[in-house]
Parts: sequence; C-alpha cells; structure tokens
Amino acid sequence: MTSKHLLIFLPLLLTCELLLGQQTTLEIQRCKFDYDKVSRELSGIGEYDTEEQLSNDSLSYLGSKIWTNVKDDIKDIHGEINLNYSYGLNTVFTDTTRGIAAILGSSGQMQSGVLGLPVLVSYNYSTLRMPLGANNFFRISFDKQRYIDNQKAKLDEKLSELIDVEGKLKNNKAKVSNMQGQTEVYLDMLKRKMEQEGRRLAQEHEEKIKDSLSNENISDSSKERSDSVLQKKNDTQKRIDNYKKEYDNIIIFYQKILSTQKKCDSLINKFENYKNELTSHKEKLNNPDFSSYGDETLDKMGFIKSIQKIDIGLTYSKTTALSDQNTAIKGIGTEFQYKNYYLAFSTGLTMNNVMLSTNEITNQLNYNQNVFNQFDFQKVKDNGVLTSVKTGWGKPEETHVLIGFNYLTNTRFLAGSNDMESMYDPAASVELDLRYVPLIYKGGVLDVVYGKTSANNSIDSLIEPDVFGTLFSNYRSNVLMLKYGQEVAKIRSNFSIQYRNIDPNANTTVYGMMQPGNKRIAFESRHRVLPYLNFGTTYKIDESNGTDRSMKLQTTGVNVSGRYTEYITYSTMFNYVHYSTEREAGDVFKGSSYLAGINLESNYKVKDKKALIGVNYNDYLFSDTVNALKYTQFGVYKVIGDRRWSASLKYDYFFKTDESVTTGTHVYSIGGKYIFEAIKLDGSLIISADKNSNTSMGGHLEVEWKMTKNIDLTFRAERFVMGDFYRSYYRILYERLPYLFTMNTSFKF
Repeated sequence: MTSKHLLIFLPLLLTCELLLGQQTTLEIQRCKFDYDKVSRELSGIGEYDTEEQLSNDSLSYLGSKIWTNVKDDIKDIHGEINLNYSYGLNTVFTDTTRGIAAILGSSGQMQSGVLGLPVLVSYNYSTLRMPLGANNFFRISFDKQRYIDNQKAKLDEKLSELIDVEGKLKNNKAKVSNMQGQTEVYLDMLKRKMEQEGRRLAQEHEEKIKDSLSNENISDSSKERSDSVLQKKNDTQKRIDNYKKEYDNIIIFYQKILSTQKKCDSLINKFENYKNELTSHKEKLNNPDFSSYGDETLDKMGFIKSIQKIDIGLTYSKTTALSDQNTAIKGIGTEFQYKNYYLAFSTGLTMNNVMLSTNEITNQLNYNQNVFNQFDFQKVKDNGVLTSVKTGWGKPEETHVLIGFNYLTNTRFLAGSNDMESMYDPAASVELDLRYVPLIYKGGVLDVVYGKTSANNSIDSLIEPDVFGTLFSNYRSNVLMLKYGQEVAKIRSNFSIQYRNIDPNANTTVYGMMQPGNKRIAFESRHRVLPYLNFGTTYKIDESNGTDRSMKLQTTGVNVSGRYTEYITYSTMFNYVHYSTEREAGDVFKGSSYLAGINLESNYKVKDKKALIGVNYNDYLFSDTVNALKYTQFGVYKVIGDRRWSASLKYDYFFKTDESVTTGTHVYSIGGKYIFEAIKLDGSLIISADKNSNTSMGGHLEVEWKMTKNIDLTFRAERFVMGDFYRSYYRILYERLPYLFTMNTSFKF
C-alpha cells in the first residue's frame, strides 16, 4: 500500500480505535472526547477520489520517470545466446560446392524493454549463407504477450492491496456498528432516567403544594419540612439538568459515530467500485486483442494498447488479402488497431524464398508447386524494397473497409536479361479489401477483394514501362477474389467457398507471392464430429487465364484425425491432383500426382513407466511432363521411459522409383537417453541395408553438460546413413565424409 493510501486510512483507523477504546456505557459516561481532533482526522476521508487514483494507476500510465524506466529495462534483461561450431557434411541444403564445410554460427533471444515497454530481441547468424534463402536475421519486436502478463501482475498486486484494505475497513465498520449499538443503549438509559426524575420532580412538587395547604400556621417543623421538599426538588432538577446535558453531549458523540459509519460505508463502496474496475481490466487482458476493449477502456488505457505488432529487422508483411500467406522482408513492420481505426505499415528489403533442402519430398513439392502454379508460390531472386500500407475502418477479422497500397522498387527475376536497365522493373498496386460479418445470422463471413497492379514488363515487353500510368488505367492487370465462409455451430462444422481471378499481365511480384494468369475455384470444409473423429475436405480447380499455353489442375483432398480414449490417436490424409497442360507441340499432356499418409499412436504404461508405440505409412507420387517420381515409406517405432531415461526402437522402409529405377532401403535404429544431475546423454545406433546388400552403419552421440546455472555445453557427433529420402545427400560427398561434428555453448542470463 502506498504512503498516500496509508495517510488516507490512518485517520479512520485511529478514530475506530479511539471509539472502540470504550467498551461499556459507564466508560462512555466517564470518558472525555476530543471531538475537534476527531473531526479534523475524519475530514480527509471524504476527499479521497478513486477516479483520480484509477487514472494514475491506468495501464497506459508510464509516468515521467524515464531514467527509472531505463534502469529497470537494463536490470530486467534476460535471455539466451548460443555459439556453435560444426564441421562435416552439409545437412542444411543440397550444394555440391559447399557439401563439406566448417560453419560458425550464433543465435539468441533476449527479453528487454524500451522505456518500460517490453521488447523481444532475436537474431541468427551463420557463416554458411543459403544460396537462395537468407538465413541470417536480426529482429526487435514489441513483446505483446509479456506486456499483457506484466499488466496482469500489476493488477493482481493492486487487487491484493485493495482486498486487504477493504477487509480491514469492513472489520472496523463492524466495530463501529457495535459502538453505535452501545451508545444507543446508553442514550435510551438516559431517557428513562430523565423520565423517572421528571415524575419524581412532579411528585415532590405535588407534595409541596399539599403541605402548603395543610399547614396554614407556619411552625419550625413545617418550615424544615418545606425546606426539605424544596431541597429534594432542586436536587431532582439538578439531576435532570445533568442527565440532559450528558444526553446532549452523547448525542453529539452519537452523531460523530453515525458520520464515521457513513464515511466508512462510502469508502468501502468506492473501493468496491475501484476493485470491480480493476477486475474488469484484468478480464479484458485475457483477450490479447486490445481493440476489443471498447472506447472508454481504450481511452483510459492509452494508445499504446492499440499496438498489434512492431517488428524491426526480420518481419512478415501482409501485402494482400488475396492470400493467407505473408511476405518476409528485412525492415520494419507495424500494425495498429485503435478503436475501429486500422493501420498497417511495413517497408524493407525482400528476401529470397526458394531453398532446396536435404528433404527430397519438400524439394519435389516446391518444384511441382512452381511448375503447375498449384499454390500461392513465386520465386524471388533479387532484392527490392517493398513498401506496404493498409488502412481503413474496422478490424481485420470483423466487418471492415480497408484500402491497401504496395510499391516494389525492383522485380528482377532468374530469367532476366543481362541488360541491367531492362532488368529493373518497379511495380505498384492498389487494393480494396471489404469484409461483411452478418449480425443476424452468426458465423458467416463475406470477403470481397479487388486490386489493380502496374504492368509486368517481364511478361508484356510491348507496354511502356510506366508504373503509375499502367496502374491507373484500363490495362488488363486486375485481381479479384470473392470468398464466403460459414460456421454451423449445431453440427460443429465450417464451410468456405472461394473464387479468385488474376489477370495474365498482373504484376504479382508486388505481393511477394502468387503467379499471374490464374483462375481458381476452391471449396473447403472442417468438421469436428466427435472427439475421436475430426475431418476436413478440400476441392480446388486452378486453370490458366490468358496465358499462351493452357493448364488446368483439379485438387481433391481429405484428412481425418481423432483421439479415442486417452490411449489411441490417429491421423490420415489423402490429396490427389489431376492436371492437363498444353505442350509446345500443341498437344495436351495429362497426368496426376498424389500424397497419402496415415499415422497411428498408442500411449500406455508398463508398470510405472510411460510407453508409446506407433506406426506410419506415407506414399507420394510426383509427376510432370518430363518425369514421374514415387516415394513410399513405412515405419514402426516404440518408446519407453520416465523422467530420467528413455529407450527407443525404430524400423523404416524407404522405397523410391525414378524412371524405372527402383531402390529400397531398410533402416533399423535403437536409441536412448539418460539424465544425470548435470549431464544428459543421448545416443543412437542406425543400420541401413538396400536390396543389393549394401549396408552402412551410423548413429549419433550427444552429451549435454550443465556447467553452471547459466552455461550449458553440448557436443554431438553423427554418422549418416544412405537411403532415407527425408535426409538425402550427394553420394560423392557422402563417401568422402559421412560425418558431422558440432559443439554448442549456451549462455543464459
């Protein structure tokens, strides 16, 4: 409790103690009370203003103590920094020139603050630069979740203080009520005494009159009797006057008690209201969307609560509502939602988004996505500065009217000419993003997105390279999307249907994704039928729009998953793509690809040890106009252990068909780990054998040593085996050095 609070409550507490120091009505009669002092002490209670206190304790109140905030930010810095070194076979991407190398790297994540606002600092650096995808980055971002947690902690502290003081006030109120009752009893006693003395006074007056009438001759005895009656009368009147005076004094005291009681009630009500307001703020903090708090709350909380995102360094920009994907840039990204006003701004250098990993399945997916324009995919090779602005009325997830503008300084591609001037092709776009969420029939969402881009000179070289001239013209570079989604709560299902059309001359490089000349119709559904049965469906038609050669793809997909009791979980998926494409000779080539997979796991216990057994099967077919590749994998595995140790057994079969050349490999592995007090051991032994009886042995050994409370040291040595198409390598490099040695030091502070 602050000193201000103590100064306010001290007079009330002292007054209560003063009042409660008297326990009986006789003590009340004998005590001398300094009412002037009590009045002075009580006068400060009515001046307490909870609205002023609430304003000062507002969640947005950062105060003017900048230097204090800076010192607190420095003191509260904590995080982790990793330094690593590795030598051996390149397991990051396929590259014949850098297959075996020594690599230095560092990564880290730190929580700090800027003038009291929490920020998250993260970075990654490696001497092994990706050939097509940059892996080094640095980012400072507003840590929204930690900000919410900090405010919750402050509110919890204030609520605890309020509850404590409120309890003391209620306790003292009960004591004052007891004192009030005792005083009322004493006042009632004084009333009865005054009535009794009044009757006695009347009786003595009556006796005096009788004596005066019966004793006409005044004698010494009659005179003495008359004097005695008069003395009694005077004594009685004096007692009545004393009782009345005491009654008047106690009434004043009683009024002070009532005043104290009233002010005590008022203060309790004020604190109760203040506590309710803080509780309301805390409940709203459970929703990370500050924009949902309402106008009055936002005004009190301040503009800082409207921050949805602030990233400096690596950020992901939402360049268009045509796709759910974001574009990676190195620069700055911000997003604000103040009441119903929305603003998003980002600018930075575009990053290459194509990378071939050692996972053959991922590589084939990337290749087919690009060949068939199957997904929102686009190659970006050379950097350009991409600036994106979107603003308007409403919230992105609710009814809104937003206008967006993008500008890209450079859109050079892999297929660009050697003439640097012709390769330079800036682009711009404008977009109208409309969303309507019905209020009557809940669960529905209607999206309408229309955009216009500048000309794409790499596609239409005849058009004059005028960015804004082609942007604001009738040039055929339009984009359009209509989408409706509906949630049906009764059957726990979601449905959505989408139509999207991108003109062939649209310069989609300004979005950082998608390809031009595409028309799409898509339907999706998600169903949560039972805890052990959830499934979704997808049907999509993509076809070329105005391109030289026609292309059409039909995609059908279904996935099913669930959990039966606490022991069995399963998931399965099947995606089928049928395509037809016109070749240079003019004929139409048709083909199909599919992805299928199933996974089943069971959790159980062996005595007091946790165990898991699972089986998985995956089958992939990738085909295009030139080649067809088929991959099949089947595996079973079992794990058992507890908190300190675990052991695992695994078997996988990998089968691959490439132009009538088939390969099949059996891979057996056994592994385990054990945790000591400061050391963790992890290891495995792997044996692979193909159908030609070629075998290879590999595995890994990892030691993690907790040197101190803040320093961890990890050593790892690994020998790879061939045949696993999820981790494949060039054979010539593998035969030279099938090893990888790594060392990592982690510093925590």
